[in-house]
Amino acid sequence: ELAAWTGVGTVLGTYWVKEPGGTLRGDAIAHGRLLDISSTDYDQVYRLDLSSGDVINALPASGRVTVAAATGRLAPALGETPVPMTVYVDEFGTVYGRAAEGSAAWSHALAEVVTAAPVIAGGEAVVVTRSGRVHGFNADGPTWTFPDGGTIDPISVSPAFQDGTWYVADDGGTVHLINRAPGSSCARSLGLPPIGNPVIADGLVYLQSIGQLATFPSGECHGGLKIVPSAMDTSNSIAVSNGVVFTTDGQLLFPFRPSEITGQSLGAGEPVGVWNGPFVAGTDITAAPVVAGGLVYIGTRDGIVFAVDELTGDELWRFDADAVSYTHLRAHETGRHIS
Repeated sequence: ELAAWTGVGTVLGTYWVKEPGGTLRGDAIAHGRLLDISSTDYDQVYRLDLSSGDVINALPASGRVTVAAATGRLAPALGETPVPMTVYVDEFGTVYGRAAEGSAAWSHALAEVVTAAPVIAGGEAVVVTRSGRVHGFNADGPTWTFPDGGTIDPISVSPAFQDGTWYVADDGGTVHLINRAPGSSCARSLGLPPIGNPVIADGLVYLQSIGQLATFPSGECHGGLKIVPSAMDTSNSIAVSNGVVFTTDGQLLFPFRPSEITGQSLGAGEPVGVWNGPFVAGTDITAAPVVAGGLVYIGTRDGIVFAVDELTGDELWRFDADAVSYTHLRAHETGRHIS
């Protein structure tokens, strides 16, 4: 049971702490009672029991798995019953689909570099590549590739999906809207290389770039584009909740409404959005903010997880994963040097 606290406090207890093996990369993906996390040392995806942390099984690959897996229901080629599956990619560009129970389903060699996590939505999985291609999969394997017979600019961030349309942002700052049902597509050139995945909320598509945030109406190929100042020093995706954008800038977490923010207010640390000022984590924020249940969660370079009130910006609690000490302990045990 987690320790009780009054006001700002530190969570002292955990449900469980496990070391399934090797270096873990990519986000941990929870679905039902299962938790999937990628391993780069042992070329596999661990599937853990979320209630106990015990490893149920390991999904194998032919190379390191360096990006997060995706889990969800994929439509079969024949029939109507969606299949719960995990989709993941190894360093050589081979895509794997595994049923929820862990039995082998299929693998497909793209022979392309993949640096963004796959996404499952609308009954299909999509994998984007540094070669500038978008690949679609169903429960039985590959189904389509965009563009047909060509490439676009390299793609480094995961796509977003809404109402039958995939939104793919390439490194050149163009967002491609791909709708498989009518077989149509269009491209919106924003001129802003993306930092983090596109986010769709409140009828808008949000795309973070260095120092700027672009928005345009979802589903629209023309018009409605707005570009406003945003965080300058960030490598994280944004989060959007109730029209408020949460972005990070070094040690700072900013909430703002795109219609209200200015470059001067960001630089001067003036009140922004719905808070009196930015939340200061004390060290660089290295994980994208996540908004859920009225809280904004962020993680830092020294292993601290903060829970911040979405409406006030007040810290409600923090958890110290002791990442720095643990890293040095592991280095000592294995004889590795950590600078």
